[in-house]
Amino acid sequence: MSACENFRYESAQFISALLVKTLGNARAGIFDSVEDFGLSIESLRILESLKPDQITRVASNYCAMGKSLEDWFPINAARISKLLEVEASESKQYEMIDEMLMRGACLNLMKEFFGMRTTHVSTRKRILGIPTVRGRLVVPTHNEQCRIYEEWLNLIEVIDIRRRLLEVARRTDLPLSMIYREIKEIEQVMNQSKNNGSIPVQSRNLQVAF
Repeated sequence: MSACENFRYESAQFISALLVKTLGNARAGIFDSVEDFGLSIESLRILESLKPDQITRVASNYCAMGKSLEDWFPINAARISKLLEVEASESKQYEMIDEMLMRGACLNLMKEFFGMRTTHVSTRKRILGIPTVRGRLVVPTHNEQCRIYEEWLNLIEVIDIRRRLLEVARRTDLPLSMIYREIKEIEQVMNQSKNNGSIPVQSRNLQVAF
């Protein structure tokens, strides 16, 4: 390890420990060190939600932005706060990925919304203990189609399509792979309807149910 790498590592360790100590002081009602650090209340809330390895990663990423002690100290609270936000956002995404996989998300869904390849999905499934299911795709019944479509419409104000799909899965307790395929088919039917200026038979059947 070079001198620069050693300084970077030791500085990251120090900053990580300082973040943990600052959080501990805040919990104990000792806000002097918190004010000295320059973190906002919102940043403290994010810090409290992170796991130890995530705090370590924040400190490492902070020190990765420089090459000398002058680049890291005095500590730039604004930069630390931004890194905390990024880490929290990534953490939420990983939680979403895990829940989607546990709810039966297919490879095409994970590739479209998260850019995950087959090996990434396979590895994550093994970590989560999700068995690989092979065989024919399960075809939804007419009742299941109606439930999916109804909940999809109920969640029309949810802008994030990933969250919308996940919420449909929570409400219907149906596999995400089935929901994803069904929504894709519904959208295709609706697009054809708009292009042709008429309502196709499949679309009419869904509308009759509501």
